[in-house]
Parts: sequence; C-alpha cells; structure tokens
Amino acid sequence: MRKFILDKLVTTVHFITKDEFKRFNDELIEVFHVLEDSRIGYYYEMTIGKSIKDYHYNVHWGKGEGAIYCGYKHNTKEEHAEYYDMKIEFNPQKVVWTDDGAEEQHAYFFDIYRKHFKSNKKTFKMFDLALDVPLPKNSILVKSMTGKEEDRYKGTRYWGTRSRNGYLKVYDKKKERKVAGVSVNHQDFTRIEYTYVNQEGLEYSELKTFDIDLSSKFLISLMNDIEGKECTAEVQSYIFAIKEGFMREKDFTRTNRKKIEAYMRASQPLNLNEIYKNSRNDIIELIEKFFY
Repeated sequence: MRKFILDKLVTTVHFITKDEFKRFNDELIEVFHVLEDSRIGYYYEMTIGKSIKDYHYNVHWGKGEGAIYCGYKHNTKEEHAEYYDMKIEFNPQKVVWTDDGAEEQHAYFFDIYRKHFKSNKKTFKMFDLALDVPLPKNSILVKSMTGKEEDRYKGTRYWGTRSRNGYLKVYDKKKERKVAGVSVNHQDFTRIEYTYVNQEGLEYSELKTFDIDLSSKFLISLMNDIEGKECTAEVQSYIFAIKEGFMREKDFTRTNRKKIEAYMRASQPLNLNEIYKNSRNDIIELIEKFFY
C-alpha cells in the first residue's frame, strides 16, 4: 500500500505572553548547557530578527536536516500586545525514534514545549507530503490539472512556486541522500513531494478529518516501460520525448496533450486522494507524538 510521509511541518502556537516565552526559552538554554557539557553535537542559538518579514526572537535548536526552528513575536505585530504567536518548523522525518521515544535532542525540545504550551491553541499552516517510488525520475509522468507549467532546476522538476500551496516537485532522492552521506538500498529512488499551505491554519480537530483533493490538481503516472502497451507509435514518441527531457507538455499542441493525458489515464495513474486517506492516521499519530 502506497503512503505519503510527513516531510515538513510548520505549526503556529497561539496566545503566548512574553513571560511565558521567556520561561520556555530559559529552560531550553538550561538544558542545552547540561547537554553540551556531556554530549557532542547539540546546538542552541537565539537571534534577533530585524526585517519586517522576520520574527523578533528566533531560536535554532540543533543543526542540519534535523534542526528545529522556533520564532516568536512576528515583527509585523504591535509592540505592546498581551499575547503573540510562536512558529515551530521542522522535518519529522529527520527525527530518530527509539523504543523510548524520539532521540534526545528532539525529545528535550518537545518535552519542554509540552510542559509550557501543550494546552495552547495550535494551527497547522504548512506541511509537505512525500511519496517515494523505486523508479528512475524520468519514469514519473506528471500533468498539472490546474495549468501549472513544469520547470526544471538542477535535475529537479517542479510545478508551482516553492512554499506556496499546490507546489509539487519530483527529484532523485537517492542522489540527494548520497550527497548527505546516507546509503539507499534501491537502485532507483524518486521522491514526489507536494506542499500544502493554509494561511489561516488547520486546527487539530480539522486536521484529523481533513481531505486534500490532490487528484484534481495533478495526474501522475508511472511510466517505467511503454513498449508493448496499447499505445500508438505517435504517443509513444511523445512520452519518450517527455521522459528523456527533450520536450515538456507545454511544447505539444492541445490535441496532442489530450492524447498524452488519455494514455496516462489508461495506464493506472496514482490515486493521490486514496494514498492520502491511507496515510492520514499515520500523519496524525506522528503529530500527536510531538505536540500532545
């Protein structure tokens, strides 16, 4: 059964006073000093944001892919408000789990978070859904159903604008892991990654029943082998040109784009909505481990 994994999560924690944030941050610092005396690799830094786009207080816990970012009191907010929001951003897939829970660096951060803010209102504003496929990247054929055009950059294919709702990218995950020094068992390993953004945010109760209509946004087919399938030589040539990067969908006439889409639909495309429904409980359980 195919499933999405939660690859990035941005959460807003609401109604935090300056004193409450100070107590939270002071405890992080206290724990960090204990950890840095006994273990190598722990990291804490507080920076002050000066741009109107920044949070005023910016806490960085850990380094690299497993780092956690925490921002408090956005600079667009008035100076003497009673409460401010706090943003937490991290990648749940970079957390190492043991029989006792998350590995220490993440466990300490979220233990302290829950101690201070477990009961605060939380909204989930952005998350990435990732689907890994053991096929080469050029075997993933994608059609945007909303008119987004494909772009390419350093081997990554993407549709839409980064960090915006509906952004999709397809890239060689094995190559990325190799650069990071991580071995991958599969000969081919491609990641399909979808970004969901909701500026208002979803509350926990909404997230538990929330459905994303991905199938109305993208048609994705796995085209590992087109030879021998019920496909005219003409359409085979179109598929080959797309797979090898010689042409993009926008380079074809409207009539030929319809022929390509018809073939994709006849080739058992990924049921993205069903894959998300199969994944939702796992995603909710993972979020609960951190925030509740």
